[in-house]
Amino acid sequence: MADVSGSVNNDVEEGVGTTSPVHGKPEAPAEITAAEETKPKEENMELNHIATNASCVWSIICAIQYFNDCNGIPGIAWFCLMFGLVQLFLGAQGYYYRIPKGQEALKLHPNQTAVGVSQFAGIVQVAVAIWGACITFPVVLDPPGGFKLGEDFEYGGDTCNGTLFVVSFVMSAICTGIVALIFVGMAAYGIFNYVTKTQRAEA
Repeated sequence: MADVSGSVNNDVEEGVGTTSPVHGKPEAPAEITAAEETKPKEENMELNHIATNASCVWSIICAIQYFNDCNGIPGIAWFCLMFGLVQLFLGAQGYYYRIPKGQEALKLHPNQTAVGVSQFAGIVQVAVAIWGACITFPVVLDPPGGFKLGEDFEYGGDTCNGTLFVVSFVMSAICTGIVALIFVGMAAYGIFNYVTKTQRAEA
């Protein structure tokens, strides 16, 4: 009878892979399994960039369609258009260069030039969002007579399209709100560290 165990051991030593003790079939090496584990992360990253692109399309459409329908709020259509274009650039560039989220992952990205461009575009997006907040928040905080969010209203001697205003307000509110939460979190973390170090020094 042939020595089956000897041939199995030879296969393992030669790097063919482990052999199933039941069926005698070679199993996939561990390297393949590890590579397959990264595929869901890459797919989620691609879906994130696609969602980013899809979210900005409505902004661009509204800006073009209602460009002259809110002259009472100067620059609102330009803001809606610029914000959508910057968002479109961020999504397309992130999808093409597979730019991940998180500082640690960004440091390991092979194309640091693309990462730098993406970070600069993110700063531009925040600046545009602050611009949008400056022109939309005053209307919400001090609304004109008969103002209802989502409906056309009179402002600055002209009729402002409700859809254009809602899209502009929501985009600026979300972006500036996220930035505000980040700064509040950083401030809270700094205060917590300072208090903790002070208590340890006194102890």
